[in-house]
Amino acid sequence: EADEIVGTARVIRPSVRGFPAFEFFTPTAEALKTFADLDPNRCSEISALATPRSGLQNMAISAAIYGFVWREAVEHERAYMLAIMDDRLFRILRRWFHFPFEAIGETRHWMGARTTPAAMYIPRTITELSSDHPDALRFFSGDISFSELDRVALDIRSDVPEHRSPVIDLTTERAPIA
Repeated sequence: EADEIVGTARVIRPSVRGFPAFEFFTPTAEALKTFADLDPNRCSEISALATPRSGLQNMAISAAIYGFVWREAVEHERAYMLAIMDDRLFRILRRWFHFPFEAIGETRHWMGARTTPAAMYIPRTITELSSDHPDALRFFSGDISFSELDRVALDIRSDVPEHRSPVIDLTTERAPIA
């Protein structure tokens, strides 16, 4: 309303340098099986979400930004959204936004917090959100219809394997890493 920038995020597209999630973290053996031969053009990485962090507006701004990032991934038929996130953000994205991110490397202390490299498989996200949280899917997808989402999910599944990893329990307090 005030014609101000209230938040930002970066979408990292494929490049010769690779993705930070793989550059700064060591992938698990399971992730290597999935991503080693995967066309990098089927992935993008979310990075550098920044908002003023003031009250409920922060959640609304973050949700709007994640919606934009989600639509960008769907419209470019990315199979995976990658991210490096601290444990707090990991919990928020899984619990509040219902994004089924999974670890693709070991959690470690990085840039001041316990941090995990993660991936979210777009076709599974579409399936889970459409059956369990259709209003969330509608919100994040904006003008993209459910039939278009279904088509994208089917097309991606026929070309790109799904990575599955054990879900990390982020609800328990852990000792700080030295």
